[in-house]
Amino acid sequence: MAERLAVSMMTVSRALRGVEGVSAARRAEIVELARRLHYVPNSNARSLAAEHVAALGYRRPAFVGAPRGRDMRAEGRLAGLRAVFGDTGRIPVARPASLNEAGFDGAEALLNGTRPDVIFFLNDIGIVGFNGLGLTRVLEQSLTTVITPRRQLGMLGARSLLARINGARGKRAQCLPARLHRGETTMRQA
Repeated sequence: MAERLAVSMMTVSRALRGVEGVSAARRAEIVELARRLHYVPNSNARSLAAEHVAALGYRRPAFVGAPRGRDMRAEGRLAGLRAVFGDTGRIPVARPASLNEAGFDGAEALLNGTRPDVIFFLNDIGIVGFNGLGLTRVLEQSLTTVITPRRQLGMLGARSLLARINGARGKRAQCLPARLHRGETTMRQA
């Protein structure tokens, strides 16, 4: 059972992130279940980096994301960006077809069209990441990123899933803290 549960959790994570390797039917089932269980992305975390760069003076944000409907979390981050910067039509959004090339293709599309001063997801423009992944610690410059309690999220998710499997009801929603690491990839604007 433990092995099957681990595979199931991985599949759920991949489905909600829009990662390839999950069938369209399975992805639809998982997204519907997340909706029914009132899965709520951490709204504080989604606006944290946007508030930070707005306070530094950035005024022309852009966003690189997965194709619409492929990654619920990325859509939440875009919503947080829009909540801070306002008018949805003002924020250019690039949605490259390939998730593997999203960073390069998305930034290229945005830089060829508009001239954003910060792209959520490059250093005369700002770079903002999300999740504080270990890979960023080996970069030449410290990446500005929102750090989420990913391990705690996984543990709570597993406990909730096990409770539901055993017929118990857990909390409907729980907001975990997120924090901003102010790195060297964003700077105060003149």
